[in-house]
Amino acid sequence: MKRLLVVANRDPFDQKTWSGTPLAIIDRLKDSCEHISGISIFKYSRIYGKWLEQWGKHFYNRYSGRGLFFQRPLRKNIMKNARAMNADTVLCISEHAWLGDSTLKKYIYIDAVLEPLLQYEPHREQKEKRLFSRVYQLYKKRDIKSLKEANQIFTMNDWTAEYLVEGYGIDKSRIHSVGFGINLNPMTEMKSYDNNLLLIVLRKGNERLKGMFLVIDAFRILKKKRPNLKLAIVGSDGEGKIKDEGIEFYFNKPREITKKLFKQCTLYVMPALGEPNGITYLEALANKTPTVALNRLAYPQFCGYGKYGFICEHEDAEELAGIIDDALSDKDRLRRMGEEGQQYVMENFTWEKTVENMKKFMD
Repeated sequence: MKRLLVVANRDPFDQKTWSGTPLAIIDRLKDSCEHISGISIFKYSRIYGKWLEQWGKHFYNRYSGRGLFFQRPLRKNIMKNARAMNADTVLCISEHAWLGDSTLKKYIYIDAVLEPLLQYEPHREQKEKRLFSRVYQLYKKRDIKSLKEANQIFTMNDWTAEYLVEGYGIDKSRIHSVGFGINLNPMTEMKSYDNNLLLIVLRKGNERLKGMFLVIDAFRILKKKRPNLKLAIVGSDGEGKIKDEGIEFYFNKPREITKKLFKQCTLYVMPALGEPNGITYLEALANKTPTVALNRLAYPQFCGYGKYGFICEHEDAEELAGIIDDALSDKDRLRRMGEEGQQYVMENFTWEKTVENMKKFMD
């Protein structure tokens, strides 16, 4: 039985940390561990934290354990807590650092690698910050060092696993794409596809990253052809500037409203510019809703490479509008894609399945 220390970007036992991911994993590892404890990588003094925040604002915004000023204090914090609980295993979720201790078994669970994201907006803007090149090369070196130290690496998606091999040179036998779990129950009732309702779900401040403005531009184009078309935007208020007929914002609303919209909508449209993972694609499919997004990062895998969703090749509103129009023209196809997509999600993206996959490689 392992004595496990879980490291996360906030308190691992808090449901709000990384959408409850650390807690979901901990709950399903309890039976195979003698004891589980957890720490946050951000356990620093208020003054030091403020200083790091200013550094990121003006130079390079990377607060991880591979950041310029984070590695040493994080490593010290991890090792201190590991010794205090007599841990034999460390599981780093999302964030990680080089430990340099071969007596501890180290596992890492991540959703992305930073380097491929830098080709897409808004991540690409990081390159314009002062000292970016030098600081990033240090970060990358530490990232590789930490990953190569791990006994096993678990990824949320296939593209991350593939990049770790091809871009970072990590041994393929130590990398496993294990997925993750969605945070809602699958839709069991019959679904109607006659609403012509488009849906996008995001968080305030991520409107550009998630492709909200691209969706709105495509909606405006298609609205002329389909007057009954509607668009629901969850997580943004549009800053009061968008007043188009048919567009409704749901800002600071209960989670139940989002779940209801997932059931009601005809298509989930989130052409994210640089979203590495995108749990909402799978939440939509769990509600029998086919998806539409850009051909980037995890989306092709999450739509079954076109089986359960529609792939847009370019950041182009005309192209996106055409894809949405084609999708809405065949409701029987949408029904088939939605039902098959739901089955795909329930077979591959539950926390039980994810942790079961992880346990196969955790000695």
